[in-house]
Amino acid sequence: MLSNNSSFMDKRKKTQILKAITANRKQKCNHSFFKKFKNVDVYGQKIQFTYKGKMSYKTAYESYLLYTKKFPTTFTKYFLRDINNQDSLSPQDNGFDLAFGVSKQIDPSYGGFIAYQTSQTENGTIVDQDLKITSCGTQLFQNELYIDDQLSSIDLDPKREKKIKMYLQEGQTEIYGNIVIFWDKNSEKFVKIENIKIQDDNIDTTSRIMASIQIQLDRRNIQYGIVVDNLIVTLEKIGGFKGVIFSLGLICVRYFQERLFKSSFFKQIYQVKDKQVKSRALQRKISPNLESQSSLKTVKIDDSVTNEMLESQPAEEKPDELINKIHIKSKLTLKDINQLFTEVLTRKRFKYTFYQMISYISNCIFLRKKKHLKNSPTTIQHFLYHKANQRLEQELDVVNLVRSIRKLRLLAKVILSQRSRILLKFQRKNLLESQSSSSDSDDHQFDTLKLLDDKNDLVKLSAIQKIKRNLNHYSDNVLDHIDKNLLRGIYLRRQREREEVLSDNDRMNSPLYMRTNSIFTTNNSKNDSPVNYRKGSMLPIFRSRNLEDYENESGISNQSPKRVMERQGIEKQWEMVLKQTDIQSQSIALVDKKEESSSSSLSKVDEDQEERIQDFDIEN
Repeated sequence: MLSNNSSFMDKRKKTQILKAITANRKQKCNHSFFKKFKNVDVYGQKIQFTYKGKMSYKTAYESYLLYTKKFPTTFTKYFLRDINNQDSLSPQDNGFDLAFGVSKQIDPSYGGFIAYQTSQTENGTIVDQDLKITSCGTQLFQNELYIDDQLSSIDLDPKREKKIKMYLQEGQTEIYGNIVIFWDKNSEKFVKIENIKIQDDNIDTTSRIMASIQIQLDRRNIQYGIVVDNLIVTLEKIGGFKGVIFSLGLICVRYFQERLFKSSFFKQIYQVKDKQVKSRALQRKISPNLESQSSLKTVKIDDSVTNEMLESQPAEEKPDELINKIHIKSKLTLKDINQLFTEVLTRKRFKYTFYQMISYISNCIFLRKKKHLKNSPTTIQHFLYHKANQRLEQELDVVNLVRSIRKLRLLAKVILSQRSRILLKFQRKNLLESQSSSSDSDDHQFDTLKLLDDKNDLVKLSAIQKIKRNLNHYSDNVLDHIDKNLLRGIYLRRQREREEVLSDNDRMNSPLYMRTNSIFTTNNSKNDSPVNYRKGSMLPIFRSRNLEDYENESGISNQSPKRVMERQGIEKQWEMVLKQTDIQSQSIALVDKKEESSSSSLSKVDEDQEERIQDFDIEN
């Protein structure tokens, strides 16, 4: 006892020495102060990522402009007319009207207005054509708000002639307003007055023309354009043209990319049963003599003969029977090993191919419910994919991962001592120069299921022999508790319920149960037995702790005194067994509490030392 106390005090002294060596209170206080100050620093610059030099995307703003077609892009272009192009232009066909107005009506006795058009042909002859003058009124003068470069307040002099030169320019508008088909446009032509020149000249006495208007065609053409932001331009403004192409490609490939990645992941960790392996194994057992015949001969096997041979084969045991044998036996027989070997070979890796991904879309399988996919053999692979995906999401949940990591840490602390945990960090597998780190058995390149699917027959045969050799180990050696759990895990997913059933069967086969059962079976009454035989379990059903109440309920008071004495003896045996089990459990609990208290105190000191050493390493 003194030695334990002295060792404990020595450890406390070592801990205090380590604290004194590694602790630096001033630096620790400064670090905590600056850390808190940084958290409340409002004026400090935070690190933020930018996208193409901008703080955020413009998705919402550009989408609004795309929908409303606001703030379009406009442009104006000038072109020179081709001299060799002899195309004519009719201004009246393009919305051009020529009109004049006077301040008041003129008396016909003084004069009038005459209009004529002078045309020059290719031969050089000049032809005059009279034009009819009509009053515009309100019907023919509808575009007065859009009069371009109108002439006003022209004073006429009887001795001078007003010569007005107007240059008409051919124009065209192009409107790109389609947000999807960006090359679609609407074009319209018009005539524009570009330049007006007014000159005064002496009046011709013969013609007595006081005012003349000369209209000429300008050598330049003008083009106006309006471009509304389309879908491609909007995406380009949001993320660049390269990013747009990448995004569109990603949308198309996202389905295949996700499923190909997950299928390769599922192939490494999940398994399915191959029903064809069992049939091939039976065929090899049934027809060994057919393989020995010449390859030149064609052998036809009748279905009736095959069925008779299949029926003549010894039926394999059911998994429940094999599980019961594993629980009872200490060693396995050759027959059990062969059954386990056949069960192991029926497993294969889950594969979800590119062909199945295409059929999932082409056959519209995504419209069906998931629970209906497992009923058809053509869609069972899609159901298994959804099931594997659901299981993977559960396993990759943050809460489940943290729980698993904590369990591993607790197991390492409980199973391994502090000395073992320190040595675990310096194992040779952690060395990069070592070959053991690359040739680890956990490497997926050397996975047993992958080797079974290898095209090389020698590699496949070596994997089968490896499985067979490991299973034969259980026929030569005694099965411990871990081995039994591993073998039962091949057939069972939840072993806890199965263990409860097996423990009930063990109690039924116990000597005490057999002894009490032989006594109780002498009585034909169903209510006389204090033992419950339902569901194969033996549990005492005392409706009342008082023996008199129990006798009144079960009718024992009306029986013979000899029968009553026998029942009292059986009840005393039950009470003695229960008391012994309670005493043993209490003693075991006391021992466990003592060991736990001593180990917890020691482990707490060890953890403090280890944490202090880690803090010292970090600070250095």
